[in-house]
Amino acid sequence: MKLKLRFNVFFVLLFSYSLAAQEDSIPKDYGLSISGLSFLKNNEYTPKRLNGYTRLGTLNRLSFFYSAGDITLEGGVILSRGSGTDTKQDKYYPRILVSFAFADYYTFKMGNIGEQNRHALPIGLLDTRYVYETIEEGFSLEYKQDAIYSELWLHWIKQIKPKDNFQEQFTIGYQWNYEKKTGKHYLKATPVQLLINHVGGEYDTLNLSILTLINSHSGIKYTYDLSQKWSAGISASLYAFDGKDFDKNHPLSSQTSDGYMWSIGTLLKYRSLTTEVMYWKNKNYFSPYAEPLFNRTATNYFQDTFSFRLRYNYSILNIMTFWFDAQLLANSDGISNYAQIFLSYDLGITHSGLSVRKKQYLSGW
Repeated sequence: MKLKLRFNVFFVLLFSYSLAAQEDSIPKDYGLSISGLSFLKNNEYTPKRLNGYTRLGTLNRLSFFYSAGDITLEGGVILSRGSGTDTKQDKYYPRILVSFAFADYYTFKMGNIGEQNRHALPIGLLDTRYVYETIEEGFSLEYKQDAIYSELWLHWIKQIKPKDNFQEQFTIGYQWNYEKKTGKHYLKATPVQLLINHVGGEYDTLNLSILTLINSHSGIKYTYDLSQKWSAGISASLYAFDGKDFDKNHPLSSQTSDGYMWSIGTLLKYRSLTTEVMYWKNKNYFSPYAEPLFNRTATNYFQDTFSFRLRYNYSILNIMTFWFDAQLLANSDGISNYAQIFLSYDLGITHSGLSVRKKQYLSGW
């Protein structure tokens, strides 16, 4: 499926480029984009019933783009490396993306619609395997107008044909955000963010479970500028989980089929440095993107988790921007503690000069 999708996108690229090149009056632009992400994660468990481990990983992207009017074409390569415990993985992905803007506020995208798990819900701790392994390919429809942003997208992981000996797998997502700064006040609200992960097909030949996981998130964040350098804020989120199993034989169904989690937090910002403290309350919440031991689906009790997060970004002459993101989590049950550090950068070069395209590499507030 992925190879066929890449070929289809490639032909759309050629067709779109030929149309754009025929019209000289259309405004054109071209350039180069370079971005990357490196992380270090350390897990420790107390008492020593489980061995701790450290995981390292990098993900780098090099892409060229050409824009003509409402059409933007991108092509390049994504390089991924992950290591930890006894495994090491090197992967190479072609990056092909076609974007078409229409009706003033809409953009349709086809191809590599994202990487570094930018569509994941802002949970307490991401499973780093999804950070450097998940390269999303499919379709996306975005809406942008003033303070409102929404997106409906499809990431097709595996497609099956009759008599295939594996299951199909895809993810459908939707999000709606409101983000605005007025004077000293900043407000970000996410009334709805939804992820639907489905694994199924070939039930009659494989006798495997058909499983659908539904995760949702709603949240709000408010900050106030105390001065030109200092800001303070609060945040709150609510998460829900629902699991649907066709034959009820999947291990997850025997443990729990639904759950929820909520969190509250406070933050203090000094220029480009942000510190945040959060408290998480969890009952049977499960997310396919979360750190495995952050999911507690096997027990029917509440889990208390405290997290401390430190973020910093720095720009060099408005040419390149670096992001630093460190997070420490501790569970009240005293079983596990986590530490996670991310370092990312972004550089954009166009024929008219250098520019930095700010982005959120990891999901979260």
